[in-house]
Amino acid sequence: MTPRFKPLVLVCVLALLATGCTTRRPQTEPRESPGRSRITPPPRGKRAESVKPPTTPARDLLGRPGLVLGTNSDTWSSLVKSARTKGVVVLFSTPNGPGSKAKLERGDVITSIADKPSTNSELAVVQLRGKIGESKKVQVTKPDNRKQTITIKLEKAPDKSNLTETYYNKLVQESPNDAVLLYLRAQDTSNKANFDQRLADLDKAINATPAGFVEALSLRADVLWAQSLKRDVNADERTKLRQRAGDDWNVALREDPDNLRTLTSRSMALARLRRNEEAKRDADRAMKVDPTSPYAHYVSSVAETAVGRPAEAAGLARKAIDLAPYTIAYYVLLARLYGTRLARCPDAQKTVDAILPLTPKGPDQDLLNRAVASCKPGGGRSPTPRPE
Repeated sequence: MTPRFKPLVLVCVLALLATGCTTRRPQTEPRESPGRSRITPPPRGKRAESVKPPTTPARDLLGRPGLVLGTNSDTWSSLVKSARTKGVVVLFSTPNGPGSKAKLERGDVITSIADKPSTNSELAVVQLRGKIGESKKVQVTKPDNRKQTITIKLEKAPDKSNLTETYYNKLVQESPNDAVLLYLRAQDTSNKANFDQRLADLDKAINATPAGFVEALSLRADVLWAQSLKRDVNADERTKLRQRAGDDWNVALREDPDNLRTLTSRSMALARLRRNEEAKRDADRAMKVDPTSPYAHYVSSVAETAVGRPAEAAGLARKAIDLAPYTIAYYVLLARLYGTRLARCPDAQKTVDAILPLTPKGPDQDLLNRAVASCKPGGGRSPTPRPE
């Protein structure tokens, strides 16, 4: 039965122009089952207690393709006419960027990068990292099902990239009813739009799509949930926001039961509400839908921690780092597990030290430092690690 968010119970699309080496939380897109995808599972049981801390990822992979991607789905096939095939769909190609120069356009589906399958948008971000000037061979299926091999020459991202200010605002003015553009503007993490502006864009995108816009429903739920976590929101408003978020997640999953974004987002919210078994069910389902998703591993780690299995949680968090080695949130979670649940303070410090050199000064470094500060040399239980 689909969990309900009862009123009585009070937690990328991904822009590949980002200038920083790291990200705090990926915004993963829903995807279809990967079929025969193969990936080494994380350590389970007692073996997870010997999970080694990560090493520092390469520092010179500063080349970007200038693309905004989403995991292909029935919704994207309807909205951008992408071929109904597994892969990563191009939602936006920056003018005069590397992807645009390679003739990649909205609706193209990337099925592999450098001869490795591209099963979800978060993984594709990692696959498309490279040195400035490096060429990436990309297998593409066009909307008319023609297959092509395209080479993208990576370029340095702009020092400051705000897709909304640079592109989306103007494009939305020209095409105010384009549901995809409205969605992209709402999910743009570089955009400083307030809650009401993001919600208005998503409401309009959803209303403009009679057949159902699962990705926008899921994102709207995320926005509502994030608003409910703010300290200046009163109890009554918090309850209403969480009820609305739960309704959107439930509707999205009725439309697409294997929607990865919705499963992972709802799992995190349920863990926050300490509805731990429900959170774990959603997390387990997400892992079955896409065992190559870094964020699914992260969410599963949070769920395993919540039900009292820190050893399994550490293995999952470590695998998330292997799959997406530039995502700060994954290091924070593993460091907290080492320090507060597994009595491995030195490994907590090594985990933070692995990503700290690539992390800009500011909130992200503070997160990492707090993860080590929470270390309890004597071990024992502490509150479930929460994403910041």
